[in-house]
Amino acid sequence: MQKGLMMVKDEMGPQAVILETRNVKVGGFFGLFAKKMVEIVAASDYPEDVEDKIYKENTQDNIVQPPIPLFKYHTPVFKSKKLQNLYEVLVKNELDEAFSANLVGEIERELSGDLLDDDNALMEKLTEKLEGLFLFSGPIDIDKPNKVIFFVGPTGVGKTTTIAKIAAFFTLNMKKKVVLVSIDTFRIAAVEQLRTYAEILGVPFNVVFTPLELERIVKAYNDADLILVDTAGRSPKNELRMSELKGFVTKIFPKEVYLVLSIGTRYTDLKEAVERFIPLNIDKFIFTKLDESSLFLGNMFKLMKEYHLPISYITFGQNVPDDIDVATMNNILERCMYDEYRWGPGSEIKANSN
Repeated sequence: MQKGLMMVKDEMGPQAVILETRNVKVGGFFGLFAKKMVEIVAASDYPEDVEDKIYKENTQDNIVQPPIPLFKYHTPVFKSKKLQNLYEVLVKNELDEAFSANLVGEIERELSGDLLDDDNALMEKLTEKLEGLFLFSGPIDIDKPNKVIFFVGPTGVGKTTTIAKIAAFFTLNMKKKVVLVSIDTFRIAAVEQLRTYAEILGVPFNVVFTPLELERIVKAYNDADLILVDTAGRSPKNELRMSELKGFVTKIFPKEVYLVLSIGTRYTDLKEAVERFIPLNIDKFIFTKLDESSLFLGNMFKLMKEYHLPISYITFGQNVPDDIDVATMNNILERCMYDEYRWGPGSEIKANSN
């Protein structure tokens, strides 16, 4: 039965439905020595009128159930325990079951022998497969002078701390001239927090109240390598505040707009936030608080698949200037899967901190 179901998946795809299964005997001589086999009737496209007829065949003695999707009917079984564990972890990270089964199935077909139980070989192959599906932009590019970057997003996602981490990196590591600007006039604590970071780093800090003031600040620091603009956390449902924010963002050109999201948020809420901020012409994602959730790979994948926006950075703690990495597939898997997958202590897989 298991082999037959896998043949159905290979032949007709993961969306196939099982219509009927029964044991049959094939061959033999006058009923002797016949081989016991399994006959599976499946369909890849199930017409609605046929489905209606099946539902109507509902008697007390003979209840015919509706067709069952293949992967609800049968959990795929792979050749090694580590492959099986990998599939389960992918599904736990809220990746689609059929997608996860196909992904692990590809890895199973491309590796062989001892490599199917080799941690490094499996993760290298998984990283290779996922890299082709995820979008990454790399770090902020400061080749162009007077680079203005807006950080926008819902309340409480960690925008101010993220800005401080990026400012510290470019100031201390890259020796670049960075200017910090806040238009978060709704939260005094956020303004003072960014002001404190600016004093520690020894970089200019300005608070602006109108789009015209922001335009003047940008012109005044035309020799800066990077101008990072902290915005007030807006509820995506507050249309008035969103309109005010759009007035600031559209006043400056050229610029980039980074949407900062807490990845532990429910996908429906993440999607709603993206829909509300999209009118600001979002360029890239920054995902924060990876340390507070271990089930975020599926959220990232679904957002990128739907909106075709790359990830620039990921953050995973409050420490400044630490707890931030340039987003790469390896860095993301380091945060969401290594512990869950129980990589051996001899594994050489490491996150590349930037």
